[in-house]
Amino acid sequence: MPRDPALEAILTRPPAEVGEALARLPEGQWLDRKSIRIKPGHLAQTEVAMANAEGGSIVIGVHDGRIEGTDDHARHRDDLIQAAIDHTEPTVRARFQLVECRNTRGDPDHLLILDIHTGDTVHATVRDEVFLLILDLVRGDRPVGTGDVAQALGVTSPTAIRYLNAMKDAGLIDWVGKSPSDPRAHWRLHSE
Repeated sequence: MPRDPALEAILTRPPAEVGEALARLPEGQWLDRKSIRIKPGHLAQTEVAMANAEGGSIVIGVHDGRIEGTDDHARHRDDLIQAAIDHTEPTVRARFQLVECRNTRGDPDHLLILDIHTGDTVHATVRDEVFLLILDLVRGDRPVGTGDVAQALGVTSPTAIRYLNAMKDAGLIDWVGKSPSDPRAHWRLHSE
């Protein structure tokens, strides 16, 4: 996927100019900026959106006009590079580049550029896949409890509860039961 020419031109500038120029470059369908503090799962959502559209570039380490850089968070930066592998299905094709810059403090630093390729198929985050599996379970012809969901996903009950509560908060499913220890408690599709 070829980069936006404006982005490509900025990356040829001296490191002292790169960060500020990227902070001013307008975001749009093919360019997004993210804080180095973004969680890999949240970054994967942007990667999926770009892969399912026409591709694009994500600049990590520039947030709210500030040049954060990424060097102070090298381990987390590695997790972000792995986000497409760890959090998307099928894996979004992404190429990364570390670009020299000066952070807001004036110190030498690096920004992470992720170039997202257009997908040949529809991509989803792993969380989307989990939600779809839970919806399939809940749509079944027998009541589904939290333990059933945990077993089907191969996760612990606390992890299953986090997924289930996120789906409940999104208005997708409801919990039906008299108390948390009700043996007949189960999950069902949300009804209005």
